[in-house]
Amino acid sequence: MPSRAPGSKDPALYPRLRAGVVLRRRVDTAFRQGADLCAVGRGGKVYELEADSYAFLKACDGRSTLKGLRSRFHSLFDKKTSQRRLAAEIGSDPTLSDLLELRAAPAPADPRQVVETKGLKAACRVAVWHLVSGCNLSCAHCYLGDNSRGRPFDARSVRAAAANLHAIGVEGVRLTGGETTIRPRLLLEAGEELERLCLPFSVNSNAVGDVGVLIELFGKHPGYARFVQVSVDGSFGGPEVLTVKSYSEP
Repeated sequence: MPSRAPGSKDPALYPRLRAGVVLRRRVDTAFRQGADLCAVGRGGKVYELEADSYAFLKACDGRSTLKGLRSRFHSLFDKKTSQRRLAAEIGSDPTLSDLLELRAAPAPADPRQVVETKGLKAACRVAVWHLVSGCNLSCAHCYLGDNSRGRPFDARSVRAAAANLHAIGVEGVRLTGGETTIRPRLLLEAGEELERLCLPFSVNSNAVGDVGVLIELFGKHPGYARFVQVSVDGSFGGPEVLTVKSYSEP
């Protein structure tokens, strides 16, 4: 049975951040920017926030009722607005509906969705992670050339790298190479670790080989796997590069 908010005839509602949404707060950065206080939606859209909006979203932890949050954040909500109407407003607002879901019972959100950092010189917002150095092609323009990593990533170093990226509050990670699909187990391990730390990610691939691992990866992590970017490079009599972006499923 759904619980009821104290003193209310309406069943209690518990707002929480959707899976794949992250909140970032950067304090005392040397080079300030609007995105030092932001939320990143499920599709990767960045919402710059005011302090009270950030505090409200952070408080949407899946434990607090919507009615209780309405009372706490009276600068954002009219205290006379009913919980039912407020829930309808959240559902119809494009930003709030992208960031929040309402549950009929307590459902604690993952605290790792929120990262607050202090004293960074500048924000590292998106990290490009060269997970794999080898490749199944040899493109003339590739800056990796024939170089290969002396000490390639393994499960242990993947965990350490992902933890460091989470600690500095990146908003997303781009997994690239080399060619990521030639080490399918490593790519899956990276995806597991990034989701465990609530870090959204995308993947770069040439899609020449077996892309089954990409289908498996996105099937396992629908909340945090954003998109695959496929670069199709051919001979056009010049340095032109055609890049095709495929969203959702590869």
